[in-house]
Amino acid sequence: MNGIQFIQLYVMKIAEKIDDLYIRKEQGITILPIIKQTPRKIIKTAELLFSEEEVSDVSTTITKNFYSPNVRKRESDVLKWLTIHEMIDCIERGILIKEVRFEKDGKTVHSIFYRMGYGLFTYMEKKQQLEKVREEEALHQWVKRKKSMPNATNEYTERLWNVLEHVENDIESALPAVDEKRWSFQKTCLFLEFLLATYKISCEKRRFDWKEIGAAYYEVIGGSKKFDQHKKEFLNKLEDLLDAPPHCLGLVSLGTVTPIFFCGNLYEGNTRYECDTVRSLTDLVVFRHEYKTDAKVLWLVENRAVLTRMAAEDDFIVSTGSLVVGVDGQLRSGHRKLIQSVLNHSKFIKKIIIWTDYDGAGEIISDKLFELVAPYEQYTRWISSEGKVLNKDEFEQSVRLRESEQEESLGGVDTWKKWISQ
Repeated sequence: MNGIQFIQLYVMKIAEKIDDLYIRKEQGITILPIIKQTPRKIIKTAELLFSEEEVSDVSTTITKNFYSPNVRKRESDVLKWLTIHEMIDCIERGILIKEVRFEKDGKTVHSIFYRMGYGLFTYMEKKQQLEKVREEEALHQWVKRKKSMPNATNEYTERLWNVLEHVENDIESALPAVDEKRWSFQKTCLFLEFLLATYKISCEKRRFDWKEIGAAYYEVIGGSKKFDQHKKEFLNKLEDLLDAPPHCLGLVSLGTVTPIFFCGNLYEGNTRYECDTVRSLTDLVVFRHEYKTDAKVLWLVENRAVLTRMAAEDDFIVSTGSLVVGVDGQLRSGHRKLIQSVLNHSKFIKKIIIWTDYDGAGEIISDKLFELVAPYEQYTRWISSEGKVLNKDEFEQSVRLRESEQEESLGGVDTWKKWISQ
């Protein structure tokens, strides 16, 4: 594509043509008369001032404002950050195109706009291509470093190795290495290094501190701080990919333990948690043991308020044979592990009831809970904002009339028993 083709594609309007007879040059700037032919006459609609000079350097102010050929800005706006002389210089250098639009008389100026020039367009395309090559090289270097990693030593390092294998396959298939659209490429690369660093130290040590991850991997002064800026995000993403909390790899002193609240009969070996009050387990514990219940109804509720309300009602938990598990606004790996363990080891559960908020976040949690209990879909139900008991198909087809929270309509024992019976 040359400069004229660029203008025809991005600047000229439908039915407009270049008047080849009157193309002229003034001080290195080509002036293109643009015309439109009607059944009666030819109208001059615009003049375009441009240059096909090759651009080797341009300010970030211009690239930020003219980031696409489809962007156009009024002259009055451009004058806020460029002088008249700088604007002329940008036209001469191929950085900008000046678009002068006329009234129907073909003489009176209607408006003046500035657009990305052909030189700037080719400059940015080359820059993007170079950046893409650099990104591909960075990812392939990561794959090389992965190949030098030690063998997995336990169940959780094996899980993390499988994550690394999946990332490598995505890289080789030119797919996104990490499913985080909001992350920059630099941040994605840093996270990939974090995965390697965590895998390496978890294979070498049974217990390690956060600061040791970067220090042992980079082996330079300041290496221990490499991942500090994104600590929370990286740990959450690691847990999501691993489907287990990072402490399962040996990471200690995080200062965060996820409590999992529940009410109802729950058994772990010879230990029995009675349904007399709200109790909690930590994610540290649920990954070490298996659990079962003699309950007939498993409630999966988003809010702790629902859980405490049900626990406070005399005899409800016992009389209905219920086990209520709270996911506390976010379905973490500890919640998933406990729910899966209970379902895998319990013989008497006849119904699973999902009850969440009726907003975007609640819908996401409901989707994830339905996915988690998919093998038991035939007796899984969801409580709608109107208090209706719906199956998965009905849940997916339901229309949320308005966003609301569970606490707005907690109901009572009679309502809960009615839901169980449906």
